[in-house]
Amino acid sequence: MDSLECETLVFECERRYGVDIVAGFSDSTTLGDLFRKVRKSG
Repeated sequence: MDSLECETLVFECERRYGVDIVAGFSDSTTLGDLFRKVRKSG
């Protein structure tokens, strides 16, 4: 994955779901962690 794809994911999560997925992000964060964060917001 290149950085533009990551930027697009961050932008879309903020735009569609109002979630800042960057907050609390670390090297060990999984896609499942991101999914749970977005689901919690809704």
